[in-house]
Amino acid sequence: MSATRSAAARPQRALDSKSRRRRGQDSQRRQVRLHTQGPPPGYSFVPKGNVYITRNSRLHTHRSNQVVYTVQHSKTNRTLGICVPSDVHTRVLGLAAETAEARELAVAQKDTRDARHASDMLAREFPHMPALDMRAIVNHAFLKGSGRVGRSGTVSSEEKKAELAVEAHIRHVHTGYEGLLETGMQREDARELVWDQVKKVKRAWKEGVP
Repeated sequence: MSATRSAAARPQRALDSKSRRRRGQDSQRRQVRLHTQGPPPGYSFVPKGNVYITRNSRLHTHRSNQVVYTVQHSKTNRTLGICVPSDVHTRVLGLAAETAEARELAVAQKDTRDARHASDMLAREFPHMPALDMRAIVNHAFLKGSGRVGRSGTVSSEEKKAELAVEAHIRHVHTGYEGLLETGMQREDARELVWDQVKKVKRAWKEGVP
């Protein structure tokens, strides 16, 4: 029985050993460098901000089995970017320029699809919503990069996103909520005060009742 268990454990030990070697190789290819040190010889600094350039600079450096340095601020430890071999950086900049138009077109097409999806969802959930309000909600709550409810990754369902976005729009546009805030009223109190009006408008948009 002991010999059987030992034989069965060998593949797992081999996998564990291979995993440790891979982690060791990855850590060797990723090192931290402070911004005051500047790039190592033969390396260039790639600041944070351009996802395409950063991702591909990292990818091509790893493929060539060279080190990617994570550059951190010397006092705050905030990540400022990476350092990669200069030839890799130059090659990636060329690729970025060559593909810029195609990538912009792909992003625009995706944004159009996302906006259409949001409009369809709102129309399905609130078929009596005025077109002007629908456009305003799509352009505000579902704006890419806004972090607003329509783009939230923490809301459980698409229907819930639509409902919360509609409630927020009604509250700000079709009630006296903004005026209450201007008087110094707390947000929670103002929301409670206008909630009945929010529900009334939402029901009208959903069911068509006055």
